[in-house]
Amino acid sequence: MSMLIKILRCGDPLKWYSGIVGEVIPYTGTVPTRTGIEYRCRETAGYINFVSGEDAEIVYQINENNENNCVQH
Repeated sequence: MSMLIKILRCGDPLKWYSGIVGEVIPYTGTVPTRTGIEYRCRETAGYINFVSGEDAEIVYQINENNENNCVQH
């Protein structure tokens, strides 16, 4: 089982993930901030980046061979 984050929304068109709302990406950790949390993840280009906690949710990939088989945290 893999942990992923699903991008739910992005109110700022300048954020790197504004073009991938609705997609899931690899989750690598949670980072506390002064205003909440951010999810550390690996973007599609392979770089480590961050997503605002209010813009995403953690999901689990049950079947490694089926990327669409995810359940909510």
